[in-house]
Amino acid sequence: AEEYENEDEDSDEEEEEDNEEYSEDDDGSDAESFTVWSSNSQEIGPDDPAADVVLQFCYHMVTEDFEDGRSSSTMLVYFSAVRGLSTPSGDEYLRPHRFTPILSRLIYCARLIFLEALLPRFPHKYVGIASRPRYGQLKTLNAVRRERMCDGTLSPMGEFLSLLAYGNALQRCEGPVYHFH
Repeated sequence: AEEYENEDEDSDEEEEEDNEEYSEDDDGSDAESFTVWSSNSQEIGPDDPAADVVLQFCYHMVTEDFEDGRSSSTMLVYFSAVRGLSTPSGDEYLRPHRFTPILSRLIYCARLIFLEALLPRFPHKYVGIASRPRYGQLKTLNAVRRERMCDGTLSPMGEFLSLLAYGNALQRCEGPVYHFH
């Protein structure tokens, strides 16, 4: 019986040593994946200058002004037009039932970019974007939404929403699409 008790004590000591080794070997490489709470209950996220620059670039693309009133002068609208080509040679465009899902995805991504740029959970210090305020978030969002995110505005989002409505109307006129294999 004494042998079994000694083995149990040895295994307990080994587990403690393993735990100590794990904590000693922890180099903090996973520190970016955790959220740290400060004393004033504000979250502090990881600093990532590259992500901040990408966010700033994406926000610039979704808020880009039309040149001479032409929507094709913006990067996102031009990209959506290229994305709507049905063949590599660019001979024809996709039918509405094939192109409207692409537009819907672009609209969804643009909305996420707006939200992250206007009301970020964590501050983006590298590009000077503060974290969202505790109060008045809707007021902040509505100020930009009226100018940039509604149908009829001279912005890529306005163009996408207009094209989506037009594509849905054409899709209803054409009727259902049948695929035979």
